[in-house]
Amino acid sequence: MANRKPPKMSERQSLCNLAVVLAFLMLSFALTYSSLYVQPWDNLEAWRQSDTYSIMMNYIKNGIDIFRPQVNYDGAGPNIIQLELQILPALGVITCNLYNKVTPAVPRLISLMFFYGSAIFVYLIGKKLMHTLSAFTAMFVYMFLPITMSFSRAIMPETCALFFLCGGIFFLADWFLCEQTDEKCPFWLSAVFFAFAIMEKLPIMFIGVLILAVMAMKYQYSMFRKLHVYAYAAVTLLPSAIYYAIVARFSEFKMVNNLAVKHAFTWEIFSLLAPSSAEFFKESLPGSFGNLVILIAIAGFICTFKKEKSRLFLLFLAASFILECTTIVAMIKLQYYLIFIAPTIALLCGTAVDELFRLGRTQSFGLVFVVCIVTFALGNATLKRTAKTNEYISKLGSFIAENTETSAVIAVDRTCTDIFAAADRNGYRANIKYYEYIPQEPIQEVQYFIEHGVDYFVLTGETTKADERYRKHLSDNFMVHTASSECVIYDLRKKR
Repeated sequence: MANRKPPKMSERQSLCNLAVVLAFLMLSFALTYSSLYVQPWDNLEAWRQSDTYSIMMNYIKNGIDIFRPQVNYDGAGPNIIQLELQILPALGVITCNLYNKVTPAVPRLISLMFFYGSAIFVYLIGKKLMHTLSAFTAMFVYMFLPITMSFSRAIMPETCALFFLCGGIFFLADWFLCEQTDEKCPFWLSAVFFAFAIMEKLPIMFIGVLILAVMAMKYQYSMFRKLHVYAYAAVTLLPSAIYYAIVARFSEFKMVNNLAVKHAFTWEIFSLLAPSSAEFFKESLPGSFGNLVILIAIAGFICTFKKEKSRLFLLFLAASFILECTTIVAMIKLQYYLIFIAPTIALLCGTAVDELFRLGRTQSFGLVFVVCIVTFALGNATLKRTAKTNEYISKLGSFIAENTETSAVIAVDRTCTDIFAAADRNGYRANIKYYEYIPQEPIQEVQYFIEHGVDYFVLTGETTKADERYRKHLSDNFMVHTASSECVIYDLRKKR
């Protein structure tokens, strides 16, 4: 056996670091694996997951067209909607075709892989900005936060957006901290990553606060004379503008445009001042991150007020997503929008540990242990609570699918859109009073449905609790097609 030189200490350390990273990933996968087979209509944002899953299913039926994503509701179809770049559904279709099998586990696994990619980037960012132990702390906290444990396997675009966001932050930090100002590869890579991140989720554009701060610190006043700074802005922003404009042209439901007009471009941008916003954050922040992590992150944020490049970078990163929270999240009030501050929260926790480590305090090891144990316990408990199929929706969807034609268009008295994905049918939601062009009175609304191709009205009881006129009108005027303990299906083509 040939003599081999022992590896250098740096090589050994690199191998140890790699082993720790892999251990984190394996632990997460072991905890998450069983939840990959849960249906999209689970206890976690069933509406949004069902939307993404239905887009994937429509891609399978009709072919992948990133400019024409189709959902199954609020129309007879095709219901093209203006949404983010559909990377997850497209990859889901390609993977399903390779294995000739369609299952929710495929998009869930792809989502999880994007999340793991983002976690590795969080670690690499930590390595750039702080001590290795602190970087490990940031990665562990990020991976096992309640919000990331739940949404890491969700059939939603968030993890894909996080991957590109964290990648962009890493490359920007790499370029910012590099003493060689002519080093342009990380510079342009960060722009490309941010471009994809914004196409995936528009609120990520608040990263512009960090980008502007970095440019100012790097070039001072001369930044306005740097042509490549303007080129960077173009690479980052133009793809999103072009993409959303093209999708808007093809779409029936201009979701992004409508949200901007109705909310972002109105006084609702100051929703933070509303009492409901305070209530939302009071409930959602502890449930998403845990009180201990929030307190440590605040301590880490205080530590960023130093004249060090690494700390100033984190300060402006935090400022970016504090602004996102106080505007977009306060306005929309959806918990999953908080996930975009998760990398910052984790890195701030790492900063707090790093500050203790710099001071030579042995308490840093104790802090790492406590915060990791508490975060892990909370994250695992949240995953177990959310990763459960809604059996009622599964049963209802199967019943509708078995008792209606594949091409049938349905109306359902449910607000949530998960039933359309579960039944694999197109149709309308009754009594939601959202679209101005749909009559709001029951008789007129049912007539509108008939005129626009609806074959069956599925009465589950949700709408009739609010308005009994639906039940009376349907039972008096239309034949019952079939019924179960979950619903009554009326055939709108057959009058009494």
